[in-house]
Amino acid sequence: LRQFGATIEARDGNYLPLKILGRPLNAIDFTLPIPSAQVKSCVLLAGLQAQGVTTVHEPVFSRNHTEIALAEFGARIRMGENRIEVEGGHALRGKEFSVPGDPSAAAFFIAAAIAVPNSSLRLTGIGLNATRTGYMRLLAQMQARVTITQLSVRNGEPVGDVCAESSDIAGMDIGGSWIPNIIDEIPILAVLGTRTQNGIRFRDAAELRAKESDRIHAVARNLRALGAAVEEYPDGLFVPGGQRLHGAAVDSFGDHRIAMAFAIAGLFADGPVVIKDPACVSISFPGFFDLLNRVRV
Repeated sequence: LRQFGATIEARDGNYLPLKILGRPLNAIDFTLPIPSAQVKSCVLLAGLQAQGVTTVHEPVFSRNHTEIALAEFGARIRMGENRIEVEGGHALRGKEFSVPGDPSAAAFFIAAAIAVPNSSLRLTGIGLNATRTGYMRLLAQMQARVTITQLSVRNGEPVGDVCAESSDIAGMDIGGSWIPNIIDEIPILAVLGTRTQNGIRFRDAAELRAKESDRIHAVARNLRALGAAVEEYPDGLFVPGGQRLHGAAVDSFGDHRIAMAFAIAGLFADGPVVIKDPACVSISFPGFFDLLNRVRV
């Protein structure tokens, strides 16, 4: 924002509280230091109010919901390979907008259907943006029985029904360009790793240590509490396959994705899994446990 010309005052080290003074902004040319759809979106939204054309370069193609939505609302935005341009100073138009089902939320129920024997589940109206379906592409490579039907496009976004069934899945080593598009699904993939033939290994995912919790540590600690062997790395972890989980108490660490991942683990563990602070799921999925109780996997 300071590069845009904003005047922002903060405590030493850029800590809160912040004092932001209103003033005209000027367009910038900005290269993302790491793949981040959130930072990219912030720059693009600021660019809407700046004079001139703001350009964002991203080293790895990340989630593009903001770009698609801005185009739907009439923004003057151009999208190319690893480059987005937005022209500031133009009004957006209002319109009715349909938000599809969140594929990251659907991931937990897809995993449940795969892991629990004799299960079949259809999830309707799920967003299938290519930047959000890395999870499903990984599962396909691991020979999971996951299919997509009723494909359509709504407000620029592909939408469809996802069908998942019980599957005997292989394992996989996952890193590099896979990571930005599955970063939210790694906790549930790690839990699912215990059900694979030869395990799941994640590398290049150090970003997980700075999410709502240190998700690498949280997943490793909770899987060990359930009796699983886990190797923890600075930037990932390895979960060997063919492991049976027993019941135990686990800690959500106040992290919604950790709580939901281990709720799914409880469906196929040999005993009850008790989650500390399960209410944290309301951050992203307030009806998660109600829906889980209604689903017969």
